Amino acid sequence: MPATVSDLIVGGFGLISVISGFFGLIYPEMILEIMHLTVVDRSVRQSADYTITFLICLSIASFNIGLYYLIAVWYRWKKFYKLTVMFRFLTFFVLALTIANNSLPKCLIAVAV
Repeated sequence: MPATVSDLIVGGFGLISVISGFFGLIYPEMILEIMHLTVVDRSVRQSADYTITFLICLSIASFNIGLYYLIAVWYRWKKFYKLTVMFRFLTFFVLALTIANNSLPKCLIAVAV
């Protein structure tokens, strides 16, 4: 059970990841709606448009990593916490640079944070 601030932060991130992954599996378009991106109805998508497939895969990954985080909190696996901090910084910098390079829309900065 969470006992420290780091437990609460890692657990909160894990819970958000599990919830967003779960709802993304049920309704993948929700991911686009949350990021304020245009949602195109599935019936008008091109046959080679794999947006929904990608969002479902993203949701599976989100659900899984969220479970890893929650399990790490449950067992108070502090080494996992330290490892994830490095990857959170890496994720932030890569996404921020990609947005600054105009390769991604600015609304995705929330993903980096």
